[in-house]
Formats: sequence, structure tokens, C-alpha cells
Amino acid sequence: MTADAWLVRHASTAWTGSRWLGNRDLPLTGAGRAEAVAVANRLAAAVPPGTGIVSSPARRAIETAAPIAERLRVRVRIDRDLREVDVGRAEGLTWDEVRRDLPDLAAALIEARPVDWPGGESAAALRYRVGEAWARITGRDEPVVVVGHAGVIAGIIAGLVPGNDPTWLGPASAVRVRHASGAWQVDPVEPGS
Repeated sequence: MTADAWLVRHASTAWTGSRWLGNRDLPLTGAGRAEAVAVANRLAAAVPPGTGIVSSPARRAIETAAPIAERLRVRVRIDRDLREVDVGRAEGLTWDEVRRDLPDLAAALIEARPVDWPGGESAAALRYRVGEAWARITGRDEPVVVVGHAGVIAGIIAGLVPGNDPTWLGPASAVRVRHASGAWQVDPVEPGS
């Protein structure tokens, strides 16, 4: 099992922070492309040369992974199980629209309960899919950068460090996940680190 992984949330799209985005395949905005370069620069200083990169198949994740791969001089591998959660009927809705149209979903999100997305993916299906992807990725016994989505990264972190709430993980942010002394540890990758 690998001892070091860096989890990177994709950079900003036109919907980031304003609408629920699951399966829709939006590109990065101009600001998002700049964020992707910035996170690539931070990671280039933090990860060992030749570190592998695995990405969600979503355009926004691949566009975030590309400058990282360029800086590390490696190719991006795609893992379909890293795709974002299927948010079903919430796709494209604002938070106010979710509260109005899907009040049970809004309550579950506010209370940080596992979510079965109406018309989308169940919490159990997401947990299984993300667990399978993590097992494949870490089973290669090499350091790796994983570029994905808030829901997927939250699922990975929750599975490794119970009680850790990664809702603070903003666009193009990165955390280092390492296995030390029999336990997983999560540390943010800060600018200049």
C-alpha cells in the first residue's frame, strides 16, 4: 500500500459555489485554469519526482490534472470510479432551489448525514465505488496525486480518518494523505509548501 497520496479537488467551473454539479461535464473557467496552474506549482514543490497522477474522467478534473502532469512530467491515468457523485434531481440547482424543491435532501446535507440523492446515487453506492478506486490506486505501492471532486475526496477522507469533515476543501485545493504509525493523517498542502 502506498504511504503517500495527494488529493486535489478540481479547479473552478462556472457552477462552482453556486449550483450542484455532478455528472454535467463543464470545463474550467479562466480563473479555474489559473487555479489549476497554481495547485500544480504547489504540488511540484511537495511531491517526489515521477509521482503518478490519477484523475476522474470529468473534463474539469482532467483540465486540473493536466498542468500537474506537465510539471511532474508524467501522464494522467483515468479512473472512472473517481467521477463525482450523481446528484440526480439536484443537478444544476442552487442551494435555495434544493431547500425549496428537495427539503429532505437539504436537511440531510445540513445535518451531514449520508445522502441518497433523489434520482441519483445512493450513499452506499458512492462509498463502495470510491472504496474500490482507493484500493486500486493505493495498491500500486507508489506515491500518487488523485484529482477528483468534493464528494469523492470527502468519501476517501471519511473512510480513512473517521470524523474528519473535509467540507473546507475548496476548488483546486490539495491535501496530503499519508499512512504513518498505523494510521492515516490528512494535512493541507499550503502555498509555498
